[in-house]
Amino acid sequence: MRFAKTAGKHKVPRHSAWYGVMTARPVPIITNWGEPGLWYQGTDDRGVDLEIITITRKGTEWIFHAMPIEHRHDNEVR
Repeated sequence: MRFAKTAGKHKVPRHSAWYGVMTARPVPIITNWGEPGLWYQGTDDRGVDLEIITITRKGTEWIFHAMPIEHRHDNEVR
């Protein structure tokens, strides 16, 4: 699993995003670009609720979005 530059936008540590992906159940999604991806909502090892989105390109899974749930503008996910 690799991290895209955009994954660091919300300053979630890489180990926290990785932990969230490894411990949460993925939900299949289609990204805004029409690519298949996975959406995760889970808690990291610090107890912070995270939203993480991954996509697979050329056989490699990329984390391109990792954000604390509390930073969402809408509260639909909670």
